[in-house]
Amino acid sequence: MLPDELQQQIRFNIAQLSAKNGQADFEKICLYFSRKRIHTNILPATGPVQAGGDQGRDFETFHSYVSILPIANSLFIGNFSVYPVAFACSLEKDPARKKGKIYQDVQSILKSGSKVERIYFFSGEDIPVAKRHKSENEVKSVFGVELQIIDAQTLSQHLADGDLFWIAIQYLKMPSEAYPVVSEDWYAELLKEYKEGSNRIDTIGEFCEIKGAVRHIYKNNDLKKDLLFWLPKLDIFINTHDTNRFLIRKAIYEKFVASLIGLDNVSGQETNIENYFSDFEECDSIAELTDAQLLLSFCTVSCLKNRHNVSIEYFKSIANKFEKLLLTKINTTQNIDIKVALIDIHANLIFHDVLSDANTRVQMFANRMNSVIKLLPRTHFYGISALANRINEFIEILLRNKIDASELEKIAGKIDTLLAKQGGRNIVADKLKTRAITYLNNNELFKAIDCLHELKIKWFNEESIQESIQACLLLAKAYQKLNLFYASKYYALIASYLSMKDNMIECYTYFLEGLSLACENEYKTGSWLNYINLLDGLIATHYAMTKDFTVYNHDDVHKIIYYPAIIKNVSIALFPNILPLLDKRYSNWEDIKNEIDELSVKMPKIKREDILDTASKQLYGNIFNDLGEIRTIGFNALGSNWQFHFNNDYETNSVAEEFISKFQILIVDIKDLGICLLSTNVRINISLSTAAKPSYKNSGNDDEITWDIMLPPYNGDTKKELEHHQFESLVVAQAIIYDVSLLPGEQYIRLIGERLKGENGIINKLIFGRHYADLYHNFVSKTEFNSQNRTTLRNDIYKDGFSIRSNDKLPWDNSIAPNYNKKKSLKNIETRITVFKKICL
Repeated sequence: MLPDELQQQIRFNIAQLSAKNGQADFEKICLYFSRKRIHTNILPATGPVQAGGDQGRDFETFHSYVSILPIANSLFIGNFSVYPVAFACSLEKDPARKKGKIYQDVQSILKSGSKVERIYFFSGEDIPVAKRHKSENEVKSVFGVELQIIDAQTLSQHLADGDLFWIAIQYLKMPSEAYPVVSEDWYAELLKEYKEGSNRIDTIGEFCEIKGAVRHIYKNNDLKKDLLFWLPKLDIFINTHDTNRFLIRKAIYEKFVASLIGLDNVSGQETNIENYFSDFEECDSIAELTDAQLLLSFCTVSCLKNRHNVSIEYFKSIANKFEKLLLTKINTTQNIDIKVALIDIHANLIFHDVLSDANTRVQMFANRMNSVIKLLPRTHFYGISALANRINEFIEILLRNKIDASELEKIAGKIDTLLAKQGGRNIVADKLKTRAITYLNNNELFKAIDCLHELKIKWFNEESIQESIQACLLLAKAYQKLNLFYASKYYALIASYLSMKDNMIECYTYFLEGLSLACENEYKTGSWLNYINLLDGLIATHYAMTKDFTVYNHDDVHKIIYYPAIIKNVSIALFPNILPLLDKRYSNWEDIKNEIDELSVKMPKIKREDILDTASKQLYGNIFNDLGEIRTIGFNALGSNWQFHFNNDYETNSVAEEFISKFQILIVDIKDLGICLLSTNVRINISLSTAAKPSYKNSGNDDEITWDIMLPPYNGDTKKELEHHQFESLVVAQAIIYDVSLLPGEQYIRLIGERLKGENGIINKLIFGRHYADLYHNFVSKTEFNSQNRTTLRNDIYKDGFSIRSNDKLPWDNSIAPNYNKKKSLKNIETRITVFKKICL
């Protein structure tokens, strides 16, 4: 569990002490904390807690003479108190109020007992810094004694530390899934200590060490063999008669889960299972109920997989009892935090009914979680961030199993809103990023793109540059998976540009990743000369910045060796006139050139027709489509083939690629609007304009849809100018799309207009990072471009014109229009027939 979430869980459990009259447990927590963090020479009070027999002191230090010894300056001696120090603890609300609990306890301490040097006051409440300082200053002024207040928030932070966490387990009954993350080098030392040691194992501290070891190794393929050493240690706690019942249950839980996940073997643990659930109805803490619910889930699933001999009927009966127990507690508790936690457990209990329909269970879970969402704004210490993580995990599980996750996605959105209101901007961004990666990994690409755009528009700023770069890289991957390679190239280059903009050395890996993605896009679209040029920068950066760079040990090996070898072989067969240009570029790559040449020689010779056939199946454009006087870029989306033709010079390339990237981003944004597009071929001729605004006209006929558009390069400096430029370009793009839409103009404009503007509008998606032309000029050298004489290198092997592959990621929507009315349409047909008959007669 992440540190912040663990601290929040501890804080939540401290809050429950008041509801359960837990003053005695709170005092023990503070006592053991003080011995570890403040003074070691501490005596507990002996008077009855509530009767005031402790004279205001819940514990105090005893005088130590060790400070006069030669070792007085050691760290250990430094932990001793020279003068008496008193400690007071309280779960009372608002203890810092005028003459409240803090004032009263200080007064009681000073009236009786020995004089003290300092007083520590522990509160089960959160006390604002200003209020703490005010109380401390007031006590010093009135009583002449130093006071230090340690509130619940501070205490929670310390109890999350590895050396103190056993206190939280013993006195706060933490859930088994809540435990601190520790450093990597501790495990070998602990294993050695336990293998060599002969100490008796019976304390909560030793349990925490054993649990930590088990949790560290049970999913690690190299270390899980050690489970055979550690699991018998847990048996010591399970089988010792005088062990605390709470600890026995913890040990049973840890052994079963580690055995199941780590070894896939829980045979022989049937007695432990029945032991655990024999008195689970006596569980009175959220932690114990949470553990019981989770263990019941593990047991039920493993039962269906025949991993043990306890019957499914047994677990059904436990689940029924659990249901009744939870409903009783939900209906009777008045504490809002506890009520929410109970409803949360009740919601998770639904998944134990593994034999019922999955979608039904998800819907029931969502209904119960909506009850949690309604109550969350009223909670004080409930772990909303941890809840968001669990919902994200559920979404990932559902998507992986091809189950509809839309209801949980709505819940995740509501939780994000709550977190944002609480000031958790970075936390919300982290949850969105997690969902975006989940969507990307499960090919929910449109959802991933929506999440990532929201991330970079709403949640990132100049202080979160690395997160912005990561979002752009993920966007590049998402658009690439949709076969929209120029939208992908745009975000890949933004990531690389932002990585190098301020010479941030720590971001150089992002620079490489962005450039690598851009290279991949150029290769897949057949823009092989552009690919070689960008690859030159990628290789140079690897040699300059990647430690011990060895091409065959790097993920980019196929881009650096394999692709260039293919390009050379194809050039030998089809484009011999470009070989001198390739050799000149390859010669810059030192040893890599030899590797490419060697692989190229080993590749089999392929016939011209076979090359073209293979390319049509593997590429999304003609081979070397960046050669010749006129360049053509095309792609298939939403049922139509979109072809863009333009002069193959440096400036026109930058402007045309910019427009195409915007067009592809727009395509994704409007795909679900129901704008009823035809399946057709559209030709767009692009040329440069010196005017301030773009111009466009439909020059087609009945046989072909053709548009001539003139686009001015962007020369602005301000955000407002950029917004205007992007808007003008999008006006042209949507006009072209409207030409193949069957919707009435007014309806089409209304739908498109909603997507263009607004916080999450398309314009905001295009003014992030850097303008496309600037990126192009940064990564493509004008001098190098012009020196390659591209327009003189003819590409005339494609006699049938430009080849466009179909795109099943963005298929044609040939369903009935959303506003279709069958009755009305039949009536219109009858009217036309009637009119036609009259005309004929």
